[in-house]
Amino acid sequence: MKKAWSKYLLNQHKDNAYTWFWTKLLMVVYWLVSNGLIWFEEPAINYPKGICLLIPCDSFNIPLIRFSLILFALIGIVFYLMEKKMIVALLLLSFSSILTFSLRYSNGVGNINNFSSMIFVAQLLAYSYHSFHHSTQKLFKTRIQFVVQIICAYYFLAALSKLSHGGLGWFSEYQGFAIQVKKSQLMGYYSSGEKSFLHHANLFYNFIIDHPIITKLVLLVSHLMEFLIFILLFSDRGKVVYGWLLIFMHWGIYLIMDINYSPVHLYLFFVNIPLILSYLHSYMFDKFNIKKLTGQ
Repeated sequence: MKKAWSKYLLNQHKDNAYTWFWTKLLMVVYWLVSNGLIWFEEPAINYPKGICLLIPCDSFNIPLIRFSLILFALIGIVFYLMEKKMIVALLLLSFSSILTFSLRYSNGVGNINNFSSMIFVAQLLAYSYHSFHHSTQKLFKTRIQFVVQIICAYYFLAALSKLSHGGLGWFSEYQGFAIQVKKSQLMGYYSSGEKSFLHHANLFYNFIIDHPIITKLVLLVSHLMEFLIFILLFSDRGKVVYGWLLIFMHWGIYLIMDINYSPVHLYLFFVNIPLILSYLHSYMFDKFNIKKLTGQ
């Protein structure tokens, strides 16, 4: 148990078929939940966004074309989970994901879950890179590391965005942050009619105004976490702890600002929940003497 705990804290991505299988399975389940509804809707392309700026997305409301999109996505999922024809599978999943979320954006519905598209794209680049060099050596690490690079770039750009809009002292503008928090809570009230939002709006607003030092410190620490995340590109050590800190940050944002965002990328590639599941998977297979998974 001590050895397993040490391996988890070090976040070691070794050539473990169990871990990779659980990573793919959880990713697919999350993606299907995110995509499911849009597949059965008929979105009006009122504000073309993303790939809908390049292709006529209105045509996807035609039943045959919509069915074809769903079919290709399901074929991609099967290949992806079976670790077969991975470049084809990831091409299908990347295109389907980008198109699906572009349809939703073009219908005026914002949804930041499209980060999952970049995960598929990063994995596609990893498999394409190894296919081009005719080698599978260290593929198990590259397909994780490419995603980690995308995640780090995402948070680092968020930190730069704060600096470009608010300057070095943006975190000291706690009054503006208090207004944004109250605005978010009031929007929740106007959307749902739940009076609890009014209570939270006043509670959080008053706390921020009454405790400026704590607020500034929290904002500064959050910004430093985003800005310094690139250090994880050079070492797996600390990735688990860093990942949990970022998850707590997202939970705090949800609690205070009612911005619902599931950081699935952190659960899968930083705190490495699939690694925990792979331990249980391996234990059960060994216990009942079941044939183990194979493959890269």
